[in-house]
Amino acid sequence: MRDGEDTTEAAARARKPAAEDAVGAAAPADAETVAATAAEADGDAVTRPNAVTTADTVTTSDTAPAQDTATVPGAEPVPEAMPAISVGAAMVRLRSAAMDAGRVVWRQSRRPVGRLTTTGVTLALLVAAAGASGALLIPSLVGAKAAPAPSPSVSSEAPASATPSPSFEPTPSATAAPSPAARPAAAFHRWAEATSAKVNVPVTALEAYAYAEWVVTSTRPSCKLRWTTLAAIGKIESDHGRAKGAKLGDDAKALPPIIGPALDGTKNTKKINDTDAGRLDLDKKWDHAVGPMQFIPTTWTTYGVDADNDQLTDPHDLDDSALAAAYYLCAPNKDLTVVANWKSVVLSYNNVGVYLQKVYDTAQAYGRSSQS
Repeated sequence: MRDGEDTTEAAARARKPAAEDAVGAAAPADAETVAATAAEADGDAVTRPNAVTTADTVTTSDTAPAQDTATVPGAEPVPEAMPAISVGAAMVRLRSAAMDAGRVVWRQSRRPVGRLTTTGVTLALLVAAAGASGALLIPSLVGAKAAPAPSPSVSSEAPASATPSPSFEPTPSATAAPSPAARPAAAFHRWAEATSAKVNVPVTALEAYAYAEWVVTSTRPSCKLRWTTLAAIGKIESDHGRAKGAKLGDDAKALPPIIGPALDGTKNTKKINDTDAGRLDLDKKWDHAVGPMQFIPTTWTTYGVDADNDQLTDPHDLDDSALAAAYYLCAPNKDLTVVANWKSVVLSYNNVGVYLQKVYDTAQAYGRSSQS
């Protein structure tokens, strides 16, 4: 995730993280307002100083994967993931009366703001089988320390206006709650499978974005982040974990690992010396943005989370990185249905006007296409 660099060069950018530990939602914004903000950001394309942590992103064109991201050949060392710390103790089990009946249905609609009328589907429907206790848990944001990663395996627009608008009925049906060993995001498989062809996003990626929305809706309800914003960022950053020949597996891991260019101060990148001893980015001299959502190591240390119960906080795992991005965007604790708030958090991810407009356009396209 980056700040203040021209996206047309698709170079890595460093961004200033928010003060809190959550990440945000899609907020409606007026087309002219977003365009004006984009122009202002492009006119002042200077990276903002880092505050405690930073994050770097590698953007792509509207139709192609990130041009400056580089996948690491399989023959080279694999970056290390980070084991989650006390995740089991920190997780909060779903406690809803509806769970006793075997199903929890959450619906929420929002009112469009300004001239924005396009809406996206709210993905806060979750099914919990009556006897499947603890199948779906809400991961807490935890710190992480470096540790050897497990051996990964490879498997696999819309008008220019503001941000994606509020979700509306009907909410999609989720599948039965997964077993404790399954990815919690798999609860959204039925909806993701039905939506994938409409929006041209992999099923596994949609599951990750939907689950991330559901978690922050449950834990940071005032944020109002929508899956469309996360999906738009994932598209621009890495084509949903498929940049430069990488494949997104059924386990949500993007392999070979997607690693952005060195943040060495050249090509409009911020200069960031190595902070992870090369564990995540394979470079002991400079930091790089890594994974489908393009986190730099220091930001990942702050926002990294184990979203799929594999006991690792892995930036190359879209389940983990999508939820980490959601926590990051919601960190300011702002209502992202407010235009100014949505623009602010998206620009904190990458302080470039062109990037802001691309995220908006892509999110709007996903919202509209998902309703077709």
